[in-house]
Amino acid sequence: MTPVRLSDLAETLGINISTVSRALRNDPRVHEDTRRRVIAEAERLGYRPNLAARNLAEGRSRVVWFVLPGLDSPIEREPAAHASDRLLDRGYDLLLAQYHDRADVYARILGRLAHGGADAAIIIPGRFDGTAERMLQARRIPFVYLDRSIAAVATPVVTTDNFRASQDLFGRLLDRDDPAHVLVVDAFDRPPPNPVEAERQRGLADAVRNKGLRCLPLADFLASPAAALGGGVHRVLVLGTSQERVQAGCNALAAGGTGVPCGLGVFDHWFGVVPSG
Repeated sequence: MTPVRLSDLAETLGINISTVSRALRNDPRVHEDTRRRVIAEAERLGYRPNLAARNLAEGRSRVVWFVLPGLDSPIEREPAAHASDRLLDRGYDLLLAQYHDRADVYARILGRLAHGGADAAIIIPGRFDGTAERMLQARRIPFVYLDRSIAAVATPVVTTDNFRASQDLFGRLLDRDDPAHVLVVDAFDRPPPNPVEAERQRGLADAVRNKGLRCLPLADFLASPAAALGGGVHRVLVLGTSQERVQAGCNALAAGGTGVPCGLGVFDHWFGVVPSG
């Protein structure tokens, strides 16, 4: 069966092709009665638009990709839902692309973007080197990072108040009844790999200082957990961005057999592994 073309609709309706095209795109310049006639005739004849041709003619797809590691955390789900609502209001569709923390999948997704897969992208980047992003920049595909950044890539970053977020996380973990006997372990990367990590670390340091608590970098705690617990520590709080680093602190505490409980706070990913002890 031969596909119905725009010219077929125009000939049947007795109007020019450009008016038919505008009517099918809900162009406000087309009178409402004409728009309804065109849509009704398109449905009757079974017209299906050639999206590839339309995108080529318009120079845009009206699609934005949200590139993210996964959908396990509200940190990823909630921004995606919010972005989808805002983009729909502006006539764009948001498509999700998950790279599951795999560099090869990340590079493949951004490669498809670079070859015209969408008009723009919102990206929660992984801990990669920025090579894939340079393909987007070479093709002039606009993109922004969300809540993280890669130091080698110059692009806008939309982020939360990470200084305050770190303080809030610390406050939720802190035992308010007896904070004097709490040891805090700073499991953030040292040196910070990006401005987001730096703000999180600075927020934790400020909160600990305001409470008058003792805080050790993860490396110092791992070197001698038993010595770190001297002075009547009743609870240890380990905070960081990476689950692996936070888990290492909790495991070191459990391995010492002290029976001191461990509270842990992770910003980005929690993979469901229960700390030893």
